Amino acid sequence: MTFGVYRKTGGLGRGMDKKNPADSNLGTASPLSSDINMRVDFLFNRTGGAWLLHDKPLPDILKWIEYDSEKETIVLVTRSGRLDGLGLRIPVEKKAYLERAMEVTALLMHDGFVKDFAVVPMVTTHMTVN
Repeated sequence: MTFGVYRKTGGLGRGMDKKNPADSNLGTASPLSSDINMRVDFLFNRTGGAWLLHDKPLPDILKWIEYDSEKETIVLVTRSGRLDGLGLRIPVEKKAYLERAMEVTALLMHDGFVKDFAVVPMVTTHMTVN
């Protein structure tokens, strides 16, 4: 199975660099928000699977994730309505993979292990039905 990996800083998954041939497709980085500094990986595959790995708790409860294929951006939407961009650009040639995603598994990682997780809906500007 091939994954697309878009990384803010450093890999979070144990052994991820060895198993993942897509490291040449890294996105551009910027802070998740001004008051939090965390490492973030966003992974997806061709069948609509999507995962958000982060090393610090998010500032609020995550309600859904939005992907805008025209702007090539991913935005986290929280319970309070806060919008946080990941600071990653997903190339337009990969958009079909994300348009298939119906949900994202968000994983709080610590020392290569899952500390907490949540499954949230993925909303896209265009949807592709499998």
